[in-house]
Amino acid sequence: GDYNICLQQNNCHKIELQNTMQSNNLYPTILAPTRVASVMRDGQFVTTNSLIDNIYLNTQSKFRSGILEVSISDHYPIFVVINGQSMSSSNKETIIQYRLINESNLNKFRYELENNPEISDIFRTNSGQEAFSKFLTLFSKLYDIYFPIKSKKAYQKRSKQTLGQFNINNTYENKR
Repeated sequence: GDYNICLQQNNCHKIELQNTMQSNNLYPTILAPTRVASVMRDGQFVTTNSLIDNIYLNTQSKFRSGILEVSISDHYPIFVVINGQSMSSSNKETIIQYRLINESNLNKFRYELENNPEISDIFRTNSGQEAFSKFLTLFSKLYDIYFPIKSKKAYQKRSKQTLGQFNINNTYENKR
């Protein structure tokens, strides 16, 4: 994130941010300046740098982080690769489960719930807890009938990208 708190300075804001992050077991992955600028001071241009962009991780896994030194912004883009994940092309199949809820199914469900013979039994129950338990059982049974769980395969296609055109400097590799 871009916190606008420079981790290279020793001030109360940096210390408070560090303490907050570390108390939640979060640690910065970027250790070099992410913003470099030229400013005019006393009639001369001076280069300033600050470390105000970062990605915090709580992982014990191996990771590699770095800074892409490109001039698309006054902040350098930053990145983290975790567990050897890459940007190469791959098709990943995942099975997702879902329930089809549409107007037609909703109308059938409502009708069955309102006209089910068990509803009158629920209204005659003296105990609120018992009535709720019976209602929940009926509701769940009808819900599963009219909105059954369906499965389908989903493919995640990643496009092949390259970082070769960028100057990647200041990389940090964690070998935990």
